[in-house]
Amino acid sequence: MSQARILLFDSGMGGLTVARSVRHELPFAHLVYSADNAAFPYGAWEEQALVQRILLVMGRLIERVEPDIVVVACNTAST
Repeated sequence: MSQARILLFDSGMGGLTVARSVRHELPFAHLVYSADNAAFPYGAWEEQALVQRILLVMGRLIERVEPDIVVVACNTAST
């Protein structure tokens, strides 16, 4: 069985606690952590612009990383 490839996405550094938990539960998984620091903080964005930004960034990441699963560790992005 191959290692699961997990893409963890956040708008900043807060998702590192989620990454640490995933690492603890799935120590052999291949983790790719991506923080969208260029657009941080998300809270100041208009909703439509933020949705477009997240779709663009996530689309590019998914193409590049080809994950088995994506974990959105950003509360703003997930809501």
